[in-house]
Amino acid sequence: MVHLTYSDATLTVLTSKNNAQLEIRFRDVFPVSLTGLEYNQQATDVDYLTATVSFNYEIYDFAAVGSSTTSVTTS
Repeated sequence: MVHLTYSDATLTVLTSKNNAQLEIRFRDVFPVSLTGLEYNQQATDVDYLTATVSFNYEIYDFAAVGSSTTSVTTS
């Protein structure tokens, strides 16, 4: 039996000047895939670990930045 843990997530869309413009709020988000991490203990410089993750979600809403209400709901 697989037990999934759900959470909420917010994606903030930025302008070309890195100002928050729009929020996309995802509900009941859960990961479905995650790539492995590769690292080298012999590296002499900072080597940031990166991975790719994919999520599924139940529904998402568009909202103004910091707003308590949403403008459009899509499933």
